[in-house]
Amino acid sequence: FHGFRGTNGAKGTMTGFARLGQKITIGDKHTPGILDEVYCGGVMQLNHGYNKGPSGWATAHVIQYDNGTRTLVTLQNGKWRAKP
Repeated sequence: FHGFRGTNGAKGTMTGFARLGQKITIGDKHTPGILDEVYCGGVMQLNHGYNKGPSGWATAHVIQYDNGTRTLVTLQNGKWRAKP
C-alpha cells in the first residue's frame, strides 16, 4: 500500500493499519517504523527544500522475502543497518 488512505476514507496511519491485524507494508509516512505487522519505509532522499529542522524522516527501505518475512533497512551517510 502507499499508505495515505486508511479505512473508511480516513487518513492512513500506522496505528490505523495495525488495527486491521494484517501484514501491511506502506511508504507514505517518510518516517520509517514497525508497529505490530505494519512496516513503513522512509524517504528516498532527505533534502526536499521544505523540510527544515528536526525530523523523524530517514532514508529506509522495506525488503520482503519470498517466505513473507520483512526487514527494515535504514541508511545513514550511505551506510545501512537492518532490523528484522
